Amino acid sequence: MEQKENILFYGTPGTGKTHLATAIGIEAAKKRRITYFITCHDLIQTLRKAYDENRLERRLKHFAKYKLLIIDEIGYLPVDKTGVNLLFLLIAKRYEHNPTIITSNQSLSKWGEVFSDPMLRMLY
Repeated sequence: MEQKENILFYGTPGTGKTHLATAIGIEAAKKRRITYFITCHDLIQTLRKAYDENRLERRLKHFAKYKLLIIDEIGYLPVDKTGVNLLFLLIAKRYEHNPTIITSNQSLSKWGEVFSDPMLRMLY
């Protein structure tokens, strides 16, 4: 956490990705580091609602403040262009400031199938 490095856990369902991410989150919280766990789907829905209500910047700041953010299940459901853009904004806001843990049942080479916009796929 001190180096603000991100972690990606990926593998088939049932291999313990969420368990590992949660265990790291619990240890971070024990050390008084404010930690937040959310599924990718719920995160995107929350950001989309904030965008629709013209409160996106405030919501991005909310998620950026956590010393550790755990985003679970990227790739479990497809993500449309707006969802990818919102997720990218959050990741960019956190980058080099606070670490993020991501779990996915898809390897990076398969993320192209998850993200709907070919140009956005290249960012990941």
